[in-house]
Amino acid sequence: MSSFGDRLVHWAKEAKRRRVYTSVIAYVIVAVTIIELGDAIFTALDLPDWSSRLVTILLMLGFPIVIVMAWVFDISAPGVHKTSAKDAAGATEARTPRRARRIAATEIASPRAGRPSRAAAEAEAPEDAPPAPPPDPERVKRAAIGHVRHELKTPINGILGYSEMLLEDLEPLDREDLAADLEHIRTAGRQLLRLIDEILSPERIEEAESVDLEAYGAQIRIDLRNPINAVIGYAELLIETAAETDREQFVPDLERIRTSARTLLERSTDIVEVATAYDPSLASAGRLGEDYSLTEGVLAKARPRFAGTEEGMGSLLVVDDNPMNRDLLSRQLARAGYVVETVESGQQALDLMQERAFDLVLLDVIMPEIDGLEVLRRIKSDERLAEIPVVMLSSLDDVESAIRCIELGADDFLHKPFHPTLLQARIGASLEIREMHRRLAKSTALAHDAEQLTVRMLRGSFPSVITERMRAGESDILETYDQATVLWCDVEAAARTRTRDAGEIGVRLQVLLSTLDRVATEHGIETVTPAGEGVVLAGGVPTPHEDHARLIAEAALDLSERLASNATFDATPVRVGVDCGELTGGVFGEERIEYRLWGEPMDLARLLGAQAAAGAIVVSPNAYRLLRDEFAFATAGVQDVAGRGSMKTYVLEGPA
Repeated sequence: MSSFGDRLVHWAKEAKRRRVYTSVIAYVIVAVTIIELGDAIFTALDLPDWSSRLVTILLMLGFPIVIVMAWVFDISAPGVHKTSAKDAAGATEARTPRRARRIAATEIASPRAGRPSRAAAEAEAPEDAPPAPPPDPERVKRAAIGHVRHELKTPINGILGYSEMLLEDLEPLDREDLAADLEHIRTAGRQLLRLIDEILSPERIEEAESVDLEAYGAQIRIDLRNPINAVIGYAELLIETAAETDREQFVPDLERIRTSARTLLERSTDIVEVATAYDPSLASAGRLGEDYSLTEGVLAKARPRFAGTEEGMGSLLVVDDNPMNRDLLSRQLARAGYVVETVESGQQALDLMQERAFDLVLLDVIMPEIDGLEVLRRIKSDERLAEIPVVMLSSLDDVESAIRCIELGADDFLHKPFHPTLLQARIGASLEIREMHRRLAKSTALAHDAEQLTVRMLRGSFPSVITERMRAGESDILETYDQATVLWCDVEAAARTRTRDAGEIGVRLQVLLSTLDRVATEHGIETVTPAGEGVVLAGGVPTPHEDHARLIAEAALDLSERLASNATFDATPVRVGVDCGELTGGVFGEERIEYRLWGEPMDLARLLGAQAAAGAIVVSPNAYRLLRDEFAFATAGVQDVAGRGSMKTYVLEGPA
């Protein structure tokens, strides 16, 4: 039953890959449209009824034919071609016509000729920058061989990776019979890895120029065949044993191991080609020529900008065009506790990152269509994505490529193949750094908000000039101002007029204090400070101003007008007293600091305001002498001022 279910899932995936669903849906839409319109058409043409039924029957008979044709042939924009078979494990992907045409159209330069290829010429560069010279052919040759070496070792990495995970799963089950055969597979895999490293080493490839290439290639095939056959044989034995002992959960990974070994056997021709093709121009139609072109295009952009040029857990995104790499890497990371999403192309990665948030991206460098360098550049140029850490994964054994990735904003760079533990350590370090950045940004924002709140609180109690001096570290502030004008307003008495309700008093106080604050700000009065049951506005303090008296008079008239038009007050009940003279101000206290003013004008302004009629602005003789040329007054007469004796006072009415 389980085997039938697996085959059914396999058929569904294969149908999707072959675009069967698209063809069937299109056919159904067309058929339904014809059937719906058929009756009307046949009636209009006066055709017999059986003709409509005949068309319907023919359309129904055509349905299975469409399914078979869609399964066998791939019908797409580039044309119609026969669909290639694809292994269930995704070990070998068939080339599409688009990829085939792109590869065929790519011009491959001989390293000895030293001329640039089309891939290098198409490497993106700023529009205003001069064309970049082609990369060093020898560097391209080394990088291309390194990339091919890695790609040819991918099946071996699959053999080792899946066998190690199976051994880990078998350990708690104590199945020595299965573990022994898995150890044989792992040993053969390690032998293959050593052989590939030796056969495809740069020194060995260079030496191949002077040997009999045919005999050398035959020997390579013999050396590889024995360990590959051992892997296939033990894998098949284990598949049979697992099925017989109800351990079918191990069968898919064992099949992947067998598939990887068979893939490696099929690629032995590629291995011989790379091992004997010491000059990429000799393999222009083969695997090395293809990868030489791709590598040259990447290296054309992978130049570091030298001096003098103008220029715990999380959600991970794995971007790699190799399906086995994606599967193996995602499963290893999932075992470590990460939530992993995989895509096979750079464009898919960019689209998915616009839709979902990821904590880190693992990005392959060499990919068709959009390579990893371009994907990295687009990520770091997008403000929404720039903060996401990116770890570059590459088979390029090239220091300059790593430097260029770091310059483009990559957080780390790892050469393939890498140890899973090392990769997890790098991922953990990158995520930790990002978390530190988040915490720092949050702390910075909180500190900024706290600073702004502090500034607002200080400005509510201190003049702005005094606030800036205190923030600069000045503590002993005590100064005398020879000429200043004081306005005292009986705030609390005005708030309590004709009401005893605490809530209403609070509302009136809020209106009064807010109005005073706005009036002071708009008239350039820096100092607003409590004084007894009222509030004082001081002109010319702490910054001297030659028109300090005029500023206070205009502010007093503006305050009276605003309160008179406010619906919270029936009339203008605020009483105001104004006086001029010498003042002293300073900052006092240690734990609870405050800014205080004192002097004769403070006392007299308070006394005049307390004795004034409701809504009146009473001015002392000193203030009257400074204001009489610019403002109109009414004489209040001579009145007794507490502690000051008889005094002639004036009531400010408006501008002259």
